Amino acid sequence: MIKMIKGHTTGGQRIALIQCGEIAENPLRPRREMSQRSLLPLADSIHRHGILVPLTVCPADQGGYTLVSGERRLRAARMLGIGEVPCIILPHSDRVCAEFALIESLQNRELNIFEQAEAIERLIEICGLGREEAAERLSCSQSYIANKLRLLRLGSEERELILRHGLSERHARALLRISAPDERMSALRELIEHPMTVAAAEEMIERRVGGMVERSAPKPCGRSIRDVTPFMNTLERALRSLKLAGVRAELEQSESDGWSEIRIRIPVGK
Repeated sequence: MIKMIKGHTTGGQRIALIQCGEIAENPLRPRREMSQRSLLPLADSIHRHGILVPLTVCPADQGGYTLVSGERRLRAARMLGIGEVPCIILPHSDRVCAEFALIESLQNRELNIFEQAEAIERLIEICGLGREEAAERLSCSQSYIANKLRLLRLGSEERELILRHGLSERHARALLRISAPDERMSALRELIEHPMTVAAAEEMIERRVGGMVERSAPKPCGRSIRDVTPFMNTLERALRSLKLAGVRAELEQSESDGWSEIRIRIPVGK
């Protein structure tokens, strides 16, 4: 049974007390580390002053409620053994509730760059949005959406190393210039072993990309003069055809320093 808090409203909506056990965390929210130690200051504040900002929930299709916002407050309340928490109940479906939860998560500065990218990807998938629509919902540019989603091309090990060593989003995006996973990991390890600015990292990565292009470029085959014999025969046949047509053409061939020089002379206007 829901207990309505008398005289308390927010944005025209009544605030209700709901049992913590009836509130399920939204499985579509981005995964993020939340240790008990990080919740201690919040738990101490709740112990002293109570929950000042209500949680937001919506009715779940299977009964109970799904959390939209207030995950840290809910976990801290459970740590303290608090039985019920103040909530604003949104009268929406699970899908709309999921959309609200994802958008709320993206406004949370505690998410790391990859959790943000995953949240955007989920928002697009769940709501069937294009990138333009997603940008409109999040009040950002399409390029912001595109840059975030590009980060998901990095593998789990690469993401873990980037976060552990405090590399920035621009460092991560620079690494995406390298498409080969092994080469990219090598560049990432160089960034970790020799910390550098974004500009220096981009220069290093450009050098690596240039080196890969150079190594993959086709090399001269080094064939001997005997290999061009078929081409010489073709030229000689073409020359004979010109002579039969009345054109006084000449072919000269000479060799020096390992090169064969071929010159064809055709009189002009005669």
